[in-house]
Amino acid sequence: MNQIVIEEKSGIQSLHELRDEWRELFHHAQAEPFLSWEWAATWQRWIGQHKRVRILCARSGGSLIGLLPLSEETHGIINQASFLGSGYGGADYLDILALQGCQTIVTQAFVAYLCRTAKLDLLKLECVPSNSALLQALKKELSKTTKLRLQITPEYICPQIDLSFGWEAALKLSRRRDNFKRKLKHLKTRAGFEYRSITKPADAESAFERFRSLHDARWQDHGGSEATGHEALRSFHRELVMRLAETGRLHFDELWIEGRCIASIYGITQGKRFYFYNSGYDPALRNLSPGLVLLGLSIANACQRGIQRYDFLRGEEAYKFDWATSTRETVTVQVSKRKVSVAVFIAAKQAQSAAKDFLQTILPEDAINRLRGWIRERKRSQKLEVISQS
Repeated sequence: MNQIVIEEKSGIQSLHELRDEWRELFHHAQAEPFLSWEWAATWQRWIGQHKRVRILCARSGGSLIGLLPLSEETHGIINQASFLGSGYGGADYLDILALQGCQTIVTQAFVAYLCRTAKLDLLKLECVPSNSALLQALKKELSKTTKLRLQITPEYICPQIDLSFGWEAALKLSRRRDNFKRKLKHLKTRAGFEYRSITKPADAESAFERFRSLHDARWQDHGGSEATGHEALRSFHRELVMRLAETGRLHFDELWIEGRCIASIYGITQGKRFYFYNSGYDPALRNLSPGLVLLGLSIANACQRGIQRYDFLRGEEAYKFDWATSTRETVTVQVSKRKVSVAVFIAAKQAQSAAKDFLQTILPEDAINRLRGWIRERKRSQKLEVISQS
């Protein structure tokens, strides 16, 4: 391999100029869907408008072999960078995008560049896979300097199902096997019972609206939804599902009875992996367990399509572990300059987070739900204000 050259690009225009190369690299890298151009570009348009786009490109012999897309923002005198596409939107497994076989060398090149030449006070990378080559590269590079501090914090647990042995094996291992069979048998007696898969661009928008309606109804009594509770998020997903459908990666699972959709799973297919992004069901039909039935049908369909791994993504909800056979963990990686101003900024953020966690331990559930609703509405107002000023 020729020498790796790191090149910097900045601004939204660079995001679009790199589209074709990014898509080609993503295809050959067999990467997670949240590293795709479609996710990054859509996120930047609807959620990241107030942040500055900064993309590091690794090239060898002129060919693009690695990408590190970042978004930057300034807090007072602190310049902070994070993954482009992280935060609002719920992306997991964020990492450096690199050509297969080049992950280690590309990661080392990016880390060396960031630590030695980049003018950053704080680099906060969320939802990094705990086995990422990025962690070891940072530990090695930062052992050479006393000017930077590295902190790695456990973040999310992501339950998964190994489907390599097929549907019958997955069902046999499930804790909900008998209940699933019983509820499915009962639902099949209802008029118009139907399981549907939605993947085509022509059907994507209407499928998303059905999902959104069911998802919002499911969370209405719990302070609202983190996934679709803001107009910017809804707009993000409306455009994203179209782009995913156009690239063949969108997959909605739906359960219908009596002429209407009563449960929906919003998922992403990437190679032989399926990512369960979110779901919703009609809470008025909770006694029929439409969520459980649809989940089982979704897993069975994934097996029929040759999916080898069904990934529930972040979250330790009991229903996921009723089916899961393994887990995958993510961490937050933080590299900060050893400066008083940076330390004070980080401490303030940690105190804010600790206060939120404390309130959740002492308040009753209904008060927590009201507080969540108020916080989401407040964030929505702040987001709209930022967007209107940008």
